[in-house]
Amino acid sequence: MEENKTKNAKIDDLEQRISKIEESLQKIVSTGVNTSSFAVREDKGLQGEKAKALQEKISKQLNGKQGVHCYSYFSNGEVSSNSEFYTDIEKLLSIDAIEAERWFNAFSTSERIEILQALLKKNCTGGELMEECGFSTTGKLYHHLNFLINTGIVQNDSGKFHLNASLVGSVLLMLLSASNFIRKLDK
Repeated sequence: MEENKTKNAKIDDLEQRISKIEESLQKIVSTGVNTSSFAVREDKGLQGEKAKALQEKISKQLNGKQGVHCYSYFSNGEVSSNSEFYTDIEKLLSIDAIEAERWFNAFSTSERIEILQALLKKNCTGGELMEECGFSTTGKLYHHLNFLINTGIVQNDSGKFHLNASLVGSVLLMLLSASNFIRKLDK
């Protein structure tokens, strides 16, 4: 019984977070807000037949349901990533709360966010991450880095750490949401 209450509370919290993210994205798209690290805007160049084709594609993907469709392109000079993902709201609200919590925990400490920000700039060795993020001990760095590796967000290739290319768009979306939240706090 208590476990169900906890699970329901987590689902409620997740639904509120998702609602805030949707509101933030809608405002960003409609106003063309620039963030300090990257710009998000409505693509004014996509008009006519191309715009109509994209709209039809999204509508077909969502099968007439309310939904979310995101596209991002990212390159830091070493890694490039195109991400496109979409889902209907019903599926989004039924995701496993425990798994979602693992994702949100990747962004739950300033140290992990600093690691992700550093890896968005460039692929790094452990030593470079120590310097870039200002860690005082390797133990602290690897505690947070291993969490990010175990979630699949960060990968290690021959001693160089980098973001999982298939998740870069999702990481950028989290940072974009944080940027929008911070702007609200500044007002």
